[in-house]
Amino acid sequence: MIDWIFFDVGNVLFDDAPQDFEAMRYFHRAVAEIDPDYSFEQMLLDREELGKRGEKLILGQIAARFLSVSEIQSVYQQARRALAARYDQINLLLPGVQTVLGSLAGRFRLGVLANQPTECRASLDRRGLLDFFSVVAISDELRLRKPDSAIFEWALREANVSAERAIMIGDRRDNDILPASALGMKTVWIDWPSHQQKCWFPTDPQALLFLASTDRVPYFGQHEHLGVSPDVTVSTLGDVPDGIEQILVSR
Repeated sequence: MIDWIFFDVGNVLFDDAPQDFEAMRYFHRAVAEIDPDYSFEQMLLDREELGKRGEKLILGQIAARFLSVSEIQSVYQQARRALAARYDQINLLLPGVQTVLGSLAGRFRLGVLANQPTECRASLDRRGLLDFFSVVAISDELRLRKPDSAIFEWALREANVSAERAIMIGDRRDNDILPASALGMKTVWIDWPSHQQKCWFPTDPQALLFLASTDRVPYFGQHEHLGVSPDVTVSTLGDVPDGIEQILVSR
């Protein structure tokens, strides 16, 4: 029996590629002040190389070649404030979100379990999504972050449900699938085949390079080496209800 479905936000409910692009461009501008010859395209190539190896904190690793720890922290905080102020504009509502949530809300209790700034809750409310969710676990509100199991455990306690009766929907093996599986939750991994299945279609040349790069290697890297497999893999948000059905049939 499955009672609860928990959703990540980035790349699950919202297309956060514009936010990731702006964060990367923020770091590139800081690095370019030190080395004007270091192009945005080269940063993308370096990101891909680290991502293929499953590295963590990729932007920080690249920036560390040029900037001190304190300088990196300063850039990070500046970028974080600037991006939070534009949250809705750089986190785009994926097509079909209301339809998917509406189709599930009558059968299951729904929750959010996401690494997000505090602005996320108000954004969900503005977009008419917040009422779908009975539990909202947002990292910056709780001061807990995935993949720490503590944020999953908090959400399960709030829902008053055992891990075995809950499903986690996420787009990252490292942050979503691995910790949820370790607790006994079932998992659905959204493995987007390309940005074309989402909703951001920029014309900016750097943004186009960025999207082509993330189609080759996911923004946060490849994590197949973790040795954990989702219960079900789907290609888009619209496939999630069918993925949940596969889990229910297999139980």
